[in-house]
Amino acid sequence: MKFASKTYISVLFFGFSLILVDAISESFSEELLIKPLPTGHVYSFFQFTTKWDVDPGETKLQHYNLFPRSIGEIIQKHSLRELHLSLTQSLWRTQKWGYPVRFAGPGAEVFATFQPHLNNDEVDGAWIDLVNSLSGLFCSSFNFVTLTNTIQPIWTFSPEGLNLGGTNASHQRYANLPREIVCTENLTPWKKLLPCESHSGLGELLNAKNMYDSSYHSLALDLRPICRDKKCQESSLELKLSLSLVSEPTVLHGNTYHGINADWSFKSIYGAHLFSSCPRATLSKVYIDITSNITSTTHWNLRPDPAAVVVNQRGGSATHLSVYDLNEVSPWPINVRASYTKKLSYGIIPPPLIHATRFQLLAGHGQAKGKLVTRIHNNYYSNDIDIVFLELVPWYCRVFLHTLAFSNSKNKPVAIDIPQKLYFRPGLDRQRPNHLELRLTLPANSVTEIEWEFQKGFLKWTEYPPDAHRGFDLGPAVISALLPVARNWTGIPRHVSTFDESWNVSQSGYFVRVHTETLVVAMATPDFSMPYNVICLACTVVALAFGPLYNLTTKRLVVKESSGGGGGGLISKLKSVLGKKNSNPVEEEVAAAPKEKVLATKKKDD
Repeated sequence: MKFASKTYISVLFFGFSLILVDAISESFSEELLIKPLPTGHVYSFFQFTTKWDVDPGETKLQHYNLFPRSIGEIIQKHSLRELHLSLTQSLWRTQKWGYPVRFAGPGAEVFATFQPHLNNDEVDGAWIDLVNSLSGLFCSSFNFVTLTNTIQPIWTFSPEGLNLGGTNASHQRYANLPREIVCTENLTPWKKLLPCESHSGLGELLNAKNMYDSSYHSLALDLRPICRDKKCQESSLELKLSLSLVSEPTVLHGNTYHGINADWSFKSIYGAHLFSSCPRATLSKVYIDITSNITSTTHWNLRPDPAAVVVNQRGGSATHLSVYDLNEVSPWPINVRASYTKKLSYGIIPPPLIHATRFQLLAGHGQAKGKLVTRIHNNYYSNDIDIVFLELVPWYCRVFLHTLAFSNSKNKPVAIDIPQKLYFRPGLDRQRPNHLELRLTLPANSVTEIEWEFQKGFLKWTEYPPDAHRGFDLGPAVISALLPVARNWTGIPRHVSTFDESWNVSQSGYFVRVHTETLVVAMATPDFSMPYNVICLACTVVALAFGPLYNLTTKRLVVKESSGGGGGGLISKLKSVLGKKNSNPVEEEVAAAPKEKVLATKKKDD
């Protein structure tokens, strides 16, 4: 009996040790970066990072603790190696706001890399199953992603994680849905992927009402394999859930005639105080960029005082940040607030090194043809910058490669070499989109325009959306570049996971990805009221004809005899009138006399 009890205790101890080992193999961190922008807006970036020390190629993932089980099942089901998706409302204004931490285009965007053992057809099947699973998980419209709006990116989108070998462009898929609307239906399942959800930690600040009153917001998920340690002999899985917000506190303060009142706080921006840190987070910090408080003439004060100030130097620029460690905050709750000493006024904003805009023009006569124009600004005064330009055009806009043209504001040649620096795959009707990728060199301190013409196709009447007269949306063009300096750059190097690890980390270049505006193309639209009119007219005719036909075919015509003594019908009255005209007066008197008088008259005659 004692031996059995000892065996039972040892089994329990071994089980608890296994659970403890599994718990140690996972880690979770939460961070918040707040950056006041020159325009009076406030940029907030929430980042929740989960690291799981398992082999990314593992076919059976189990013993989930901090890592969300729903994501693990998607990895196994669809043979995923990397996944990057975003749901974004509005457009990031690069020219005024600089570069964000996480780049995302308007609407929905998804990019995935699959395991190398899948062939091309299997990758297509796994891609369609994946977007349907994501549609159900995030209550979004990813199920509208089909092969007709999917491409295999060559240079623009590449794996961001550890290169495990065996993958190439045939294992990658990319698509966007520029018309996707982001709402609370997407935020709620996204928050459920967090270990503490919105019950504690920085998740308490994710108030849907205040979030969707912002000028810009973007939900994102990034899954990739990374090195487990600096030796990189083993790999792990990293899951990043991020949320970008651009709030406008100046709107809350009303009149801006005498300057902008740019004061802000947790309560005014997020609609709530912070009551605790997430107990499952090993790192829980808030960073506030106070560089503008040092370099500009407008000063502002933070309350409560930060625990430390970090100076981040990289790429020829220095950033000063106030740090709040939530694991050491006391007392709770905390409401960080910034108070300006005077009202804010701004004029010329220093532009970033690269920004772009996109528009369309009419070509030729009528509206059957158009021209897509992308204008890219290189504000770096001393060096040329190499970029990769991607444009995904739907199949119903038939583009012409021979009309592709380049122009430069300084009349300098734009370096492009075919076919090493140009990839074009023409679209097929109802099968695949047009795919163009270019590798260009932008001359220093100049503006470069890329333009080409397209012709609008004709659609079947069943292929139009409910609001067909609004037009069809074209996704943004994507410009990728490696900047030589870190001016206006707030990103995280790819070889690290958190902000805390990225301070004072220099690198040879600073990667940026700029998304242009989406475009609305007016297609030839049929008169959808005509079928309605035809249906109404046909139904009216059928209804009017049905009644008489039904009566004639289902009822019998019966002659009704008139009863005596009464007036009778119309026919009997006509007969009586005609009979009176043909009779003699004596006969009429006899007919009209009473019966007794007729008998008396007969007796006298006798």
